[in-house]
Amino acid sequence: MKTFLILVVSAIGLLAVTTAAMFALKACPPPGPWLTPPWCGGSSYQIKTPKTSVPASPATSSDFSTPSQPNPQTKSQTSQSAKAPSLPATPYTIILTVQVPENTPNHTIIYLQIREGLNEWGRNLKMEKKAGNIWYLKADLKDFKDKEIGYRYLRNNWGFVAAEEFSPDSKTASRKILVEKEPKQINDTVEKWRWLPKGEFVMPIIPTDAGKIAFASRVNNEKYQKGALFVDFWWGNFFDLLNSTHTRLKEKGFQWIEIAPPWDYKQVNPVPIIASEGFGHTYPNDALDFHLNKMEADGFKVYMMPQICCADTSKASFSKEWWDAWFSEYEKYAMYFVDKANKYNVEYLVITGDWVVVGASPDKRPADYKERLEAIYGKVKSAYKGKLGRGLFIGGEIGSKIPDIWPNTDSMPFMKQADFIGINWWVGLTEKNNPTQEELNANVKRIFDLRLKPLYEKYKKPIILQQVAYPSIDGGLTGKAGVDDAATALWEPYSDKYKLDLEEQAMGFEAIMKNVAETFYIIGIYPFTYWPDDFPLTKEYNVRGKPAEEILSQWYKSIK
Repeated sequence: MKTFLILVVSAIGLLAVTTAAMFALKACPPPGPWLTPPWCGGSSYQIKTPKTSVPASPATSSDFSTPSQPNPQTKSQTSQSAKAPSLPATPYTIILTVQVPENTPNHTIIYLQIREGLNEWGRNLKMEKKAGNIWYLKADLKDFKDKEIGYRYLRNNWGFVAAEEFSPDSKTASRKILVEKEPKQINDTVEKWRWLPKGEFVMPIIPTDAGKIAFASRVNNEKYQKGALFVDFWWGNFFDLLNSTHTRLKEKGFQWIEIAPPWDYKQVNPVPIIASEGFGHTYPNDALDFHLNKMEADGFKVYMMPQICCADTSKASFSKEWWDAWFSEYEKYAMYFVDKANKYNVEYLVITGDWVVVGASPDKRPADYKERLEAIYGKVKSAYKGKLGRGLFIGGEIGSKIPDIWPNTDSMPFMKQADFIGINWWVGLTEKNNPTQEELNANVKRIFDLRLKPLYEKYKKPIILQQVAYPSIDGGLTGKAGVDDAATALWEPYSDKYKLDLEEQAMGFEAIMKNVAETFYIIGIYPFTYWPDDFPLTKEYNVRGKPAEEILSQWYKSIK
């Protein structure tokens, strides 16, 4: 051991003497993969340190208007020149890394959206998940060379609906970055998504009688339909969201899914043309096939209520030629859905869209409209393998008088031949903005007794509330808010017109379910509506992720 130490000390001493001599003589070692003394130059083997800089603070920087909301006019807080050898040499390339909130739903795919014009958003680029809540994208942006672009992050390719939240909330708000020839790195943080809470958020819990009171047997031994109404349109990103949506529905005890695929008037005058293609809200044929097949494959029973929506027909000529064309178009539309229903084993079917003639004044509709509709529905019933229903509506505010069911059933053909009656339920349950649960329970019973019970006794048909619609706002149970009110739409900027009230919506569903439990002729309800993603803080009619969903879940799980 002593000999070893002597050798080490001698070696160190020799190295020190040699280095001193080299410095004195300015001698340099031969080229090689080793450190080069600082007085030597030109060696290709000198160790080089990459030029890097620390990214600026992400969305929590003081340059943002709030800690959670990037200012829409703020340039990217994290851009930097990309000097590291690890960066690509491709000009006009930007590498983006973003950290998203911890409460981002697990099924989420993050997209980068680029604004291509002053107000136009068009290019959506799918990002790659790296680890945890970190997402990555290497974007080739040569189409924007030497231009400043706006960009933002999205959940599941929704566009503005599920974009990152800015302050103020705006369809055009964005981050900004200059696309230059030299590649860049961007490190961003999304602090909050639109319509999702920031951080921990405890949903209100609404008391329920689910499991505490008996659920009466249904008429004709029908099994109660534990259902939800999927949003009544189709957007292209829905293809990727059905797996997670169906998983959630099953976890919550839902067994039935209603869809209401719309057609619309491609032309109103001189004669009507009704079609499914060419609109922003209708189901393309392949999308309807996909959706029906997916529900069947995932074990759900299906209730289908096709509709014709939403062109204005008030200026139609209503001439003989117009009506002849309308009945021809309506039969084509009806038989299209019969074929789909049979192909995918849809259990319940309601063909709607005839209110344009049934609800018209006698001077505007053909005298033989009933016979012509009876012929179409007779053809539908002969061809369809499942149960066929007729659709009615009840809506408006309640007061001293409960609104009537519309249209008048005496003007509705095929009521006696139908297997069941479907009701679009949009009626108010109270005149107050702060009703008690007991008041709501009593008012629902009054509506059932005065409007639904006589309907059942007249036709002896099971009744299904195929659209139960209440927004998540203070006063949402009064029936005053309209479905087209932009102040509740999740694709519009935030509005202060209404106050968010998740409890009131849930209390309305609790009142309905308590009365349904005691009403044997109602064999199902379908909340309007159930979105294929999480938007728990919206003010519109969606129940997913809200206390209303939990109320329905507890009732459904308690029904044997």
